Amino acid sequence: APTLLFLSRLHPKKGAEHAIDALAALRASGTDCDLILAGPPQDAAYTRMLEARVQSLNLLSHVRFVGMVDGALKLSLMQAATALVLPTSQENFGFVLLESLACGTPVFTTKGVDLWSELQTSGAGTIIDPTGDAIAKALRTQLPALLDTDRRANIASQARAWVFDLLEPARLVREYEQMYRGIR
Repeated sequence: APTLLFLSRLHPKKGAEHAIDALAALRASGTDCDLILAGPPQDAAYTRMLEARVQSLNLLSHVRFVGMVDGALKLSLMQAATALVLPTSQENFGFVLLESLACGTPVFTTKGVDLWSELQTSGAGTIIDPTGDAIAKALRTQLPALLDTDRRANIASQARAWVFDLLEPARLVREYEQMYRGIR
């Protein structure tokens, strides 16, 4: 089954409840998939609300709360996931999104991420509204491509190339030098 990954601290601004709602909508429409919620709990009441939501939507056997992950386990989760879903309301940069793309895993996120327009040009970043229905609709549309081995390989290759070009050190240095030279 396709596996969606939410990888961020469990905090209200990150929108994990929208990923849970998307999973419920996908499953209700006949799409068999699972969700992994990876990240440290930052707000006990919010985490309890997420757990209650999973239970009330009868998703206990399809959602895993795995806590904080890093290193090889973090990379493994990103590489194994069908897609990373981060329906955040605000993200200054969103390193996890670039890390996911570098692992070849497409991302679904919102305009709450400051680099949303750049992600959209990557070919593996989908910008969605932060609602379960919007996420589910986008995933339903794109899951066939993400589950097709050849198409997935193309998407992964394009995503990795885009990230490594975006973060190429010499290019970044040139852009920062130009920016600072332009300040008067």
